Amino acid sequence: MVDHINVMNLLRMIVEIKTNPYQNDRDIYTSLGFSRAAFYKYRKYLAEKMDFSFRYSRSKKQFLIEKEQFIPTLNLTLGEMSSLVFSMGQLTASGGDYIVSYRAYKAVQKLISQYPKPSIREKLAILLSETLRNQGYGTKEEILSTIENAIERNKILEIHYHSVSSNAENIYQVDPYIIYFKKRALYMDAYSRAHESIRMFRIGRIKKVRICEGTGFEIHKDYSFKKQHQHAFCVFGGEKTQKVRIRFSSKVADMIQEVLWHPSQKILKENSSGSILFEVEVAHPPEVIWWMRQWGAEAEVLEPEEMREYAKKIALEEIQLYK
Repeated sequence: MVDHINVMNLLRMIVEIKTNPYQNDRDIYTSLGFSRAAFYKYRKYLAEKMDFSFRYSRSKKQFLIEKEQFIPTLNLTLGEMSSLVFSMGQLTASGGDYIVSYRAYKAVQKLISQYPKPSIREKLAILLSETLRNQGYGTKEEILSTIENAIERNKILEIHYHSVSSNAENIYQVDPYIIYFKKRALYMDAYSRAHESIRMFRIGRIKKVRICEGTGFEIHKDYSFKKQHQHAFCVFGGEKTQKVRIRFSSKVADMIQEVLWHPSQKILKENSSGSILFEVEVAHPPEVIWWMRQWGAEAEVLEPEEMREYAKKIALEEIQLYK
């Protein structure tokens, strides 16, 4: 009999394998705080008692699930199914992040595919597709399906990608790794052959996509979804980080302190006035500036100097708008 703590560890292990497969054994048991012996004990228990087995693929550089218990579709009413579809819009619109939200979307898709009445099944599928496309995700089902197909088969993709910065459509060949939600949009991590590095692509900006048949690729051995995104304050990740420090007045200090905005955050009481110093180490400092501006004059950028100048520039441009 496994005790309550071990059961929680089993569940944590399942979630980690499913949501962050691009790790090796050591990465997983280290990140979960297990010993090597505990990892293999839990793995054996999952396979023998819970019909959940997995293995590490050296060629794909990831864990593959070999067996997973199937839960039959419940006898859901049309109203309940519709509510699930609409809840996907609410989940991602509220900032539902990363692979968990994407897997929830896939689960709803599976439930729809098993609805008994074909005419209603078709309408629910259209409703889910429209929810994704119209609520700010800008994702076409056929493009998403092609990307999923390429990921499953380890095939290189040719994508026509709209660049917001240059307002141009660029063609790239990429090795697609994984799909996930971030801040109300679907993204893909992929190795870009043009950039010779792993890049984030917003799927809504992919205008055309084609699988390059006869091709294949292997996941880079040093790729880890967790490591790639751990330094993102909101969306943009990366290995290099920079410290950002902000002073918040006493009026908003409590609201800042009661939330963990980023794993790296440090908060210090500045003086008897009640103001605080908020500090984070992030990959893309402008995201911190965009976030802090919701508190207006109650927030002041202290460092780095270029971010202080950036915040000042935005403020001056806004003043010009209202003259």
